Amino acid sequence: MAITSCNYCGKLIKRRPSGINQGNNFCSLSCSAKHKSRTHRSDGKYNPNWKGGISFNNYHYKKLQIQRYPQRIKARVIVSREIRAGRLIRGHCAICNFDKTEAHHIDYNKPLNIVWLCKKHHRELHDFTPGN
Repeated sequence: MAITSCNYCGKLIKRRPSGINQGNNFCSLSCSAKHKSRTHRSDGKYNPNWKGGISFNNYHYKKLQIQRYPQRIKARVIVSREIRAGRLIRGHCAICNFDKTEAHHIDYNKPLNIVWLCKKHHRELHDFTPGN
């Protein structure tokens, strides 16, 4: 354990070194909330991408994705509906057997032709697959 000071009130506290490195240096939840309300404003001024205004076209990115990749969107919708209806059950990761998985579509034209992968392996597969 290391001794550091609260980022908000300055009170001395004990923290694990990993917590200090992550910036979790608050003596209480109230100090953490006060610090966040001061530095993470809803108007976005402290965000490095802030351009001084409000977007009036929040749905723009989603519309672009629907236009560019209609088969992907349709396949994902079909899989999510089948899961919710109970006709499709999530399996374990095909690589590591982890139980929290995502559906990887082998062919978007065949939406139920999927392989269950954990988030890590799904990301790795898409990082090495051109065009996906």
